Amino acid sequence: MKRVIFLLLAVVLVAAVGCGQDSEESSEDYQRDATKVSGGSLVDPVDNQPVDITVSKYSYIYNDWEYNFNSKENMEAFIKDPEKYIEDK
Repeated sequence: MKRVIFLLLAVVLVAAVGCGQDSEESSEDYQRDATKVSGGSLVDPVDNQPVDITVSKYSYIYNDWEYNFNSKENMEAFIKDPEKYIEDK
């Protein structure tokens, strides 16, 4: 019985350590990608709504700045005329 409990605890410990490493690697990958551009937008420049960058699939780099979008349509509108949506020209 003691061997079974010890084995179960060992498995749980190994699983917990493995999960922690995966999340650290993901964080490092994100930080590496974030350094490729000057920064990024947290507000969609087309509809001026907040963008959840953990969910959004739409982004575009313009003048070394990553712009994030809530929809494909917003991204396409921005790509056609970026200066129309950029503040502080």
